[in-house]
Amino acid sequence: LAFFDGSVRNEQTADSNAGWNPAEPATDWLQIYKPLDTFPEPKDGLSSNTTTYCQRYRWTRHGLQGIDFGGNDVGRRQYDLPDEPDCTQ
Repeated sequence: LAFFDGSVRNEQTADSNAGWNPAEPATDWLQIYKPLDTFPEPKDGLSSNTTTYCQRYRWTRHGLQGIDFGGNDVGRRQYDLPDEPDCTQ
């Protein structure tokens, strides 16, 4: 991954903090995975997949003051969100 500070590191997505939707800051940004027909089909098929996942990378909570890797997700406490989001439902 390439980072804002210009560094390039090998990181695992599962180790990153969850992203958020600035329009709804008091919620975790969850989305159902619905692949396009050009992506590999999920093992359970296209119609039966209802698992939601935390979205990551697009919007870091608190922008440039936020933390994607190597620290606690800032700003969660002010919205009474748990320290660790439930990223797979």
